[in-house]
Amino acid sequence: LADGSIEFPPFDFIALDEAGDLNEVTLEIFKLLPSKLKLAVGDSCMPGNTRINTSTGWRRLASVITDLEKGKEVIVRSYNQSLDTFEYKKALNPIRAGVKQCYKVKTIRSSLECTANHRILTTQGYKRTDELAVGDIVIKDSTSLKSTKFLLNEDQYQVALGSFLGDGHISCDTDSKLVGRLTITHSSKQLNYLTWKAACFNETPQLSKEAHTRVIKGKEAQVKTSYTAQTNMFVSEKPLDFSAIRNLNLLGLAVWVMDDGSLRNVYNPTEKRLSVTIDSNAFTYEQHLDLVDMLKENFDLDATIQHTRTYYRLSFNKESSRKLLALIAPYVSDDFLHKFKHLPSTPEPLNNKVLSASADVITSITPTRFAETFDIEVEDNHNFIASATSQLPTACGIVVHNCQNIYTFNHTINAFEVLKDVGV
Repeated sequence: LADGSIEFPPFDFIALDEAGDLNEVTLEIFKLLPSKLKLAVGDSCMPGNTRINTSTGWRRLASVITDLEKGKEVIVRSYNQSLDTFEYKKALNPIRAGVKQCYKVKTIRSSLECTANHRILTTQGYKRTDELAVGDIVIKDSTSLKSTKFLLNEDQYQVALGSFLGDGHISCDTDSKLVGRLTITHSSKQLNYLTWKAACFNETPQLSKEAHTRVIKGKEAQVKTSYTAQTNMFVSEKPLDFSAIRNLNLLGLAVWVMDDGSLRNVYNPTEKRLSVTIDSNAFTYEQHLDLVDMLKENFDLDATIQHTRTYYRLSFNKESSRKLLALIAPYVSDDFLHKFKHLPSTPEPLNNKVLSASADVITSITPTRFAETFDIEVEDNHNFIASATSQLPTACGIVVHNCQNIYTFNHTINAFEVLKDVGV
């Protein structure tokens, strides 16, 4: 109109989705548009037999709802993301959300039943159930040690990846290659190096074989003392197999070179024939081609493939050898003074921080049933710990968001609270 206003004939019906997270403009439009009926949608919920971790133990959600409706105080376990701590917070605002279609989210060691729009905490932030996919990593409470898998930080990932290319062994218990355990073994001459790697995972090496003499082809041979370090089970956001070589950084490269590298052809101080080789014998020729491409792309290193009697290995010319040794110098252990002839140094300390929360990988998401559903609000952290069962060791609950405003950090508005006196 001339005065700048806009007129509409009354609508029969207006629906507002995600009403728990609105900005002021959207809420005002919803309030101003004329309509015979308005519906605000946005609550997410769970069936009543869902177990909630509370200050008095695991409880059925329906029981928690009943207590809250009677005015009783219920304290639930909640995860403070900013402080990386688990805290006990008040449960508020019980909601009976009616009968809805539910879905079961299964991980390797736990499960949860909820509606399609219930938000679950993942390594990529909160996701609705209908946004999740098999292979997504969810964040869990770490109270049950049998179900705990820690999430690799970047240094831990690089040590694991470099060890996979070198002398380590990663055993995976699923086809996803995201869950595994790293085992590393070195001789006593490299115990300091092994200790440095193990400390990155908050582990210490253990003696695995004492020195002894054995007969090989009729001659006595000394078998060296060796030590082994094995990590707890971990979850990685990136794969830990050959497909992951493009993720290798300088730390991972240094671990690989220390494990499998050698300094060859140093005949005089001028280093006329300096050459570093990597005994990458476990890989095929085609995989060596990929390794050559990766070294060039990630580190601008030129490598060639050499064919030994049985295997292949990588070789670097004098220029690339000098560059390679300079790149990995901050991480090279003095256990390798005899190998790389470098100046004595202290390797860079590695990040060994592990989250208080644990992690797990989604294996399936399937529709289950139509059931009466409920939800709560939780003060401050706005999340709680839920599980389909309270039986140990599977009751290592998943962190889920409550039904209320999820994006408060973006100053969004909970329309249910604003409109509570306007309608039902």
